[in-house]
Amino acid sequence: MTAGIRPVHIDLAQQGIPAEIEVCEMMGSEMHLHATVNGKDIIIVVPTTDYKPDQFAGGNVPVNFTFDTSLLHLFNPETGKNLF
Repeated sequence: MTAGIRPVHIDLAQQGIPAEIEVCEMMGSEMHLHATVNGKDIIIVVPTTDYKPDQFAGGNVPVNFTFDTSLLHLFNPETGKNLF
């Protein structure tokens, strides 16, 4: 199975899955945080009201994230079809 979660359903947290923010992209009222987790690229979307861009400046910024597992999508890795 392949697991997927929407970028807006990921939350930065004190504890959780470790990641490194490589690039912070301002997108109006939200920021797109381009991160790596175990060598895989992900995007985390956070509101600009909660975080400031300089928190993620310079790249290689360590963070932790979590997500609600009820929002997880599971896919068949061979066909790409959604299993649930």
